[in-house]
Amino acid sequence: MKTNETNFENDQFQSEVPPRESVILYKRFYEVIRLLPKRDQRRAYEVIFQYAFYDELPGNDTSKGVRQLFLLVQPQFDANERKRKAKFCSKSRDAKKDVLVPEE
Repeated sequence: MKTNETNFENDQFQSEVPPRESVILYKRFYEVIRLLPKRDQRRAYEVIFQYAFYDELPGNDTSKGVRQLFLLVQPQFDANERKRKAKFCSKSRDAKKDVLVPEE
């Protein structure tokens, strides 16, 4: 697997957002994984979680079926990550507004 260097790299709040500790796996993803041959099912979960937690893209040795599954889940994971970061950054900005500045 290779790292997805372009994903979220321009996010100005990236250093303030903690790493992802969880991921949402939708029922439709599970249903698609179940359609894969048994040997690819394990690899599909590995690819999904490597991307979700470590931002790693599947390697060239990944089967066609697993790559197709990845193309299905990647946009959803990216959208969820953007929402998570926006929510965290919004809370961070709100907290900074509440800080009192001492009068001189």
